[in-house]
Amino acid sequence: MSRHILLLDANLSRYDALRPLAQARAWSITRVTDAAEAIQEFERQQQHVAIIDLATIHPDEDALLRTIRMRWPTTGLMAISPAVDYAGQAAPMLAPIAHQYLGPNVALDEMALLVERSLGLQDILSQPALQAVIGGIRELPSRPRIFMRLQMLLRHEKVTSKKISALLEEDAAIAAKVLQLANCVLFHHSGRVKNIEQAVLRLGHSRLGSLVMSAEVLVGWSRVSGQDPDLTAMQAHGQQVAMVTAALMNDAPGSDEAVLAALLHDIGYWVLAQEYPQELREAAQLAQSTGISMHEAETQVLGTCHAEIGAYLLGLWGLPLTLVEAVAYHHAPERLPVRRFNTLAALVVALALAGTDDSDAFKVLPRRNNVVGRDFLDQIKDSPFVWSDAARIAAACLSSVENLRF
Repeated sequence: MSRHILLLDANLSRYDALRPLAQARAWSITRVTDAAEAIQEFERQQQHVAIIDLATIHPDEDALLRTIRMRWPTTGLMAISPAVDYAGQAAPMLAPIAHQYLGPNVALDEMALLVERSLGLQDILSQPALQAVIGGIRELPSRPRIFMRLQMLLRHEKVTSKKISALLEEDAAIAAKVLQLANCVLFHHSGRVKNIEQAVLRLGHSRLGSLVMSAEVLVGWSRVSGQDPDLTAMQAHGQQVAMVTAALMNDAPGSDEAVLAALLHDIGYWVLAQEYPQELREAAQLAQSTGISMHEAETQVLGTCHAEIGAYLLGLWGLPLTLVEAVAYHHAPERLPVRRFNTLAALVVALALAGTDDSDAFKVLPRRNNVVGRDFLDQIKDSPFVWSDAARIAAACLSSVENLRF
């Protein structure tokens, strides 16, 4: 099936450079130069990905992206920002509805890779029911802003811990959550970090980015109204699973991604609690009355579940495909057979051994955290441990939970 890519750009050179990359991938790429042409092209042919140069259509970029988002909700939207300040003071995003923002000098091979990932995500999460739910959201949560600015700041060769700390301290709630996550997930056995600059120095850039994204999302949860589910309990669940994941991974390659997946694996509930509270209550009642799991009940009510919704959102934010897959299949790893120890494997083992489950946020539901069992690790040739070792590591980790404040 041909994939249709729309490029809205006044500059012909970017199109000329992208065209051979698109041809090599069997994509059909079309260039337009204004908003009206873009809409006409969408009406002529559904576009899988739209790349919009905001400088070309300023000041009408917000209206165009919202129109595309409303009328063609499954299209991946990438916005080329006209201004990126590598000192960390990024220009305000005038169109927060975009799924990803690119710098004005983004390398073309990087842009092509981002398009590939967007298309791959659409293949994985292409169920009509899921896309209908996503399309019905009034305002798709934009990628965390502090995290985006941090990523730009970290690219600067002269970045210092003081500059990074100053950025994080602009939002006191996010700074406090970063410290909390750093202490409860990573440093509870090696001494607590007491301030942001100390956290920056000890975490390292990769791990810091993961915690900042998690912190910004979790702080956002606190602004969601309603008590069903209990999102505070959901956060505690995610942090406990992340703590076990970190202990199991023990700083092995990929540990940062696995911990981030654990912290965010239930982010789909953030969306459901805000956008579909009545359907979520119906699913909880169905799970209680029939004895089925919560994610199965969500699928019966909505046609999809929190895992797939969360994966779709994280994919649109540009997180690695392996992390997106882990979130999508954390309740059903058999749908994506695991042959090697990866992010999904680490997450589902931690879920099975963490002594907590997302159903903890629904007071009336029984705990069901036995997604995988002892035989799961037997099929993985490069597993770093057998099940009994994993259980011992998790038990030792959990023995310190009572001393933590989630």
